Amino acid sequence: MLRRSMIITFIALVSITCLLAPSVAGEMADDQTTLPATITGRTVDPFDEPISGVLVILDTGENTTTDSQGHFTLFTTRQDHTISFYKENYTTETFFISISQDQGTLNIGEITLQGDPNPNMTMIFIIFIGCTAFIVIVLALAFMSKD
Repeated sequence: MLRRSMIITFIALVSITCLLAPSVAGEMADDQTTLPATITGRTVDPFDEPISGVLVILDTGENTTTDSQGHFTLFTTRQDHTISFYKENYTTETFFISISQDQGTLNIGEITLQGDPNPNMTMIFIIFIGCTAFIVIVLALAFMSKD
C-alpha cells in the first residue's frame, strides 16, 4: 500500500511539473525580450549628405529625430522590430530589423532617403524654364512676323 501511495505521489508531482513547465519557460522568454538594446544609424541623401530632422520610429512607439549630422539613437528591447524613417519631401523608408538576445547595440548603418530637400527651388526652376520658353516663343514669333 505504501508503494502504491509513493507511485501516485510521484505521478502527481511529475504531472504538476509538466503543467508548470510551459508557464515558467514563457516567463523566461518574456524576460529575455525585455533586455535593453540600442539602435543607432545615420540618414543621408543620395549625395551622401546628412539629413537632419528625420523622424525615426519603431513599431513599439519609441521614436527620435536625427541630429544635424543625420545620426540617431533609439533605446528599445532585444527583439524583432520594424523601423521607419519619415521626412517631408523625402520618401518614407521602412525596414525589418532583428536584435538578438546577445546583442546590446545594433548599428544599422546609413539609410539613404530619396527626395527633394528643397521643393521650393525645384518649383522656381520649373517656373524659370517655363518663362524662358515663353520668352523664346514670343521672340521667335516677333522675328517671324517682321519678315
